Amino acid sequence: MALLAGFETAQIGLASVPPLKATEPVMPVSFGPAGDDESEVWIGSADLMHRNLDRRVEALCRIKSLEQQRELRTLLDLAMDDGTSSWWLSGDGTWTRHHQDPDGKPLRDLQQYLLARRGHPTDG
Repeated sequence: MALLAGFETAQIGLASVPPLKATEPVMPVSFGPAGDDESEVWIGSADLMHRNLDRRVEALCRIKSLEQQRELRTLLDLAMDDGTSSWWLSGDGTWTRHHQDPDGKPLRDLQQYLLARRGHPTDG
């Protein structure tokens, strides 16, 4: 659990704590101007929204390590990059998979990229 060494925990809301789900995504959040290395970076549930604070506790952890902050900012930049596969929501409420560039070449699969970067075998 060395990754937790630089975390500071904040509790938001008052309620009983439900069991943690290992499948819930974690979303990094940066407070401050874009590209600002001085802004605070926190991670917490990707499901953090007002309605979820009515009956449960949401916890955020502050990332203090500058190296971990840079890694999270890089990850967010990659996720938002036009060269990364994504889903687009149109005005009529339908979702379209965006996985090829205008020439038909596949875009970066972020999950496959991260697995390969960590030395895990991938199928892509």
